Amino acid sequence: MGVSTNAIVAWGFDLGEWSPEDDNIDPWEWKGVGDVSLIPHCSSDYVMWFLGVELADACRGNPEEFSFEGATYEMKQALLGACAALGVEPEEGKLCTFSMWG
Repeated sequence: MGVSTNAIVAWGFDLGEWSPEDDNIDPWEWKGVGDVSLIPHCSSDYVMWFLGVELADACRGNPEEFSFEGATYEMKQALLGACAALGVEPEEGKLCTFSMWG
């Protein structure tokens, strides 16, 4: 049997190589803006960050239903506000899926 991970579906964008520690931000304490938050992904040994709204989290492979009619005006404004608060360049939000192991 292989290793199972959590599948995450979110709207927003991947922060790539951005590290919150480089900007003296504690990602676990950062409150976010509106529904937008820092969402960890990859693994607990090498955490990467996604900035957006988490829509579903399928824990250990369990199927999870969700619906998404598209980003609302409020979601888009919160994403821009979160970018400004973190000092990152805004990107257009996209519907994405990724995983977290560990």
